[in-house]
Amino acid sequence: MLDTPFVTIRRFNVTVRDVLKCVFGLRDAEVDVYFRLLERGEATVYDLAEDLGRDRTTVQKALKSLVHAGLVNRRKETRPRGGYVYVYEPLPAEETKKVILRALDEWYEAVKAALEELDAGSIGRE
Repeated sequence: MLDTPFVTIRRFNVTVRDVLKCVFGLRDAEVDVYFRLLERGEATVYDLAEDLGRDRTTVQKALKSLVHAGLVNRRKETRPRGGYVYVYEPLPAEETKKVILRALDEWYEAVKAALEELDAGSIGRE
């Protein structure tokens, strides 16, 4: 009897963190920033850096990756005394789910195509 995908996922202890890292190529720091942003709802680089005890530039790079992955939106807010700040907000849960599923499908198709190009004798040589 074949395992269902749910059982297979449970057997391998795959988490959302694992999926984000694998499918989007995110690093631990980026995933940490993403989950903290989900908890807050929206935040600036400075807010997240303080919350996570990370350097501002590390958080800024993480947010850039998350925006590029399509998991986070960025908007510019004008400050009352002049200047502006960027505020980051995660996509709503349903949109996030769609982005992850679409990226997972694209990743699966790319892996499948790569495997189909291999001949049986070349597996394990690269």
